Amino acid sequence: EQQETSIRLPHPYGNCEDYGSDFIKSFQCERLCINLNKLETCGCVDDPEFADTRSVQFCPQAAETVNCLKEASKSSECDCPVNCEDESYTISVTSNAWPAISATGLLLPIMATKIGTGPDAQAFIGKIENEQSAKLRGSAATTLRSSYMMMTTRLLDGYELVHAQRPVYDAVEIMS
Repeated sequence: EQQETSIRLPHPYGNCEDYGSDFIKSFQCERLCINLNKLETCGCVDDPEFADTRSVQFCPQAAETVNCLKEASKSSECDCPVNCEDESYTISVTSNAWPAISATGLLLPIMATKIGTGPDAQAFIGKIENEQSAKLRGSAATTLRSSYMMMTTRLLDGYELVHAQRPVYDAVEIMS
């Protein structure tokens, strides 16, 4: 829900690379490094695209090979520069029982258009509309909860957190 932007400085101030909007390039270095480490350590890779394009052996699914691949991934020390500008989003998820039992009667006319016009659907809706018991309304809410979902996604309006590196000295002062 909150957008965060990190702006890093390139050489001579920092160690980042300007990949621009092609963020895939920033992952290619890491992917290549990890796959080369897997190949060197285990003699094979578990990335089918990497195996196909380089004519290397694709790993069998034996337990010892899987363990070797996991360890090789963890132990890979890749020297890949980070992107000079990254965007990320902090999200939060909340949930609630939907619909509330008290709102079931209000939702039924709306839901009637969604669940169809078959005799079973109409009988179910008619039964709920005519019955005032809390038990039956609870049953309707349970049925709706198991069949439908309501989801809302939003970004906070105009709220962006920017982390920007700025040089303390300019290049001429560093060189002198």
